[in-house]
Amino acid sequence: MGYVSMSIGYGGLAVKQCESDSVVYYSYSIYSLSISDCDSIVNNGLFEISKKYLVRAKRHEKILRAGKKKKKQVKLILQDNRLEELLETKQIQIVNNSQCFKKIGEYDFIALRLCSMVLNEYQLTGIMPEQISYNI
Repeated sequence: MGYVSMSIGYGGLAVKQCESDSVVYYSYSIYSLSISDCDSIVNNGLFEISKKYLVRAKRHEKILRAGKKKKKQVKLILQDNRLEELLETKQIQIVNNSQCFKKIGEYDFIALRLCSMVLNEYQLTGIMPEQISYNI
């Protein structure tokens, strides 16, 4: 019986390339977690996010009382980042990576996940992240 090599998984890395007041550009790469060689990384996917319709997390404040002490508790609640809507209205545009192995509709699965993570990070911090990664 022969030996069958199995993949540990795949990953994606998005790096911010350029940002203006209205748009931010990311390049993204897909890589195999099974191969430690940097040659396995293909960095030719792109996505562009328009900042016009981005949403921030809702801020929920509550005053907690314990005896005479008062403590303010702040909780950030993530909103739906409306990824499908932003794709349909071309507020997010994706150029799939050539190593794309799974698509949802016409878009690379890794690119969609990275876009969603960028949007969620923006909701929490108000800043577009310099880079973000995802492993499956």
